Amino acid sequence: MTRRLLLVVFTLSLLIAPAFARVNADHLITAGQGIGRVKVGMPVAKAIAILGKPKATFPFSPGNPLTLYAWHDLNDAGDGTTKGIRGGLDLIVNQKGTVEYVQAWYAPEYATTNDLHTGVSDQAVRAAMGEPTKVESFSHFYSLMYLRQGITFRVGNDPNLVGYKTVNLIKVYAPEK
Repeated sequence: MTRRLLLVVFTLSLLIAPAFARVNADHLITAGQGIGRVKVGMPVAKAIAILGKPKATFPFSPGNPLTLYAWHDLNDAGDGTTKGIRGGLDLIVNQKGTVEYVQAWYAPEYATTNDLHTGVSDQAVRAAMGEPTKVESFSHFYSLMYLRQGITFRVGNDPNLVGYKTVNLIKVYAPEK
């Protein structure tokens, strides 16, 4: 009996190990929770203590009370495109200084346990996650939104931007109830 149990545990570990082997704890995307040690709902000061000083901080959008903190370059590649730009983490923070969203912008080193990361296809996301709760289309991308899980995958549809026809941003937030 013990021998059979050990065989089952060993077999399961072989099946599960590849998903964990690709990503370490500091780069793990967890739907509804955060990315690495940065969690949705934590004070931005704590996130800065973990990640260091951001490369840029600015209002998320005109008239919006949220602020974006970025730990990557935001400039284009010099030719009006974002091709070749190295991504990283973003935080979107509310007026109280609390993290609302944690995002991996074209940074494939950040991944979920089922190996979803920027650079994968729409089909890979749907195969792993099922059909999204909602799909929103914009001029340069569309978003596969899994609201009850607290995760969105943005897919580029502009050939001039990084991540064309692949996931170029993964956003984690508090799940919808």
